[in-house]
Amino acid sequence: MICVPCSDKDPEEKILRDYFDYIKKIAWRYAGRGAEVEDLEQEASMGLITLARKCPPNEELSNYIRKRLPGQVRDAAHRYRYPDLHCELTEAHKEAIPAPKKHIPIDFIDLLERNFSESDLFIIWALSWGCTQKEIAEKLNKTQQSIHYRLTKIRKHLQDLLRRYWDME
Repeated sequence: MICVPCSDKDPEEKILRDYFDYIKKIAWRYAGRGAEVEDLEQEASMGLITLARKCPPNEELSNYIRKRLPGQVRDAAHRYRYPDLHCELTEAHKEAIPAPKKHIPIDFIDLLERNFSESDLFIIWALSWGCTQKEIAEKLNKTQQSIHYRLTKIRKHLQDLLRRYWDME
């Protein structure tokens, strides 16, 4: 089927009817762990309509949709599973960070603040709140690979600090 304007009164409804089974199949594929089937069916329907509008005239609609719709539904499922986490460290967030547990001495917290830069502390804080490396990279305007590399260095440095700290006692 080549992308040509439909002669039906409502071409979007015809497209939805034609691809109804495909929409259900994709929704079931990505459902679970917080992403409901009905929500994903709705996302797939909206994605199908927008893709049908964007389809170039010389490309087959079925191939165009087959290549792009699963990715849109997958991204929607990810949004449902992991709602937008605020990974920006502001003054309000600094005040909202809970005080350390009683068994962690405050001098150890000071030791961390002295040995890590502001961006390293932000990375540690953001990871503890569930942000992904990709989200942290976006907030810091860096690549995910650079955050991964920096995180490797932070872990190594933290291991050395913990060894020194616990050996002192």
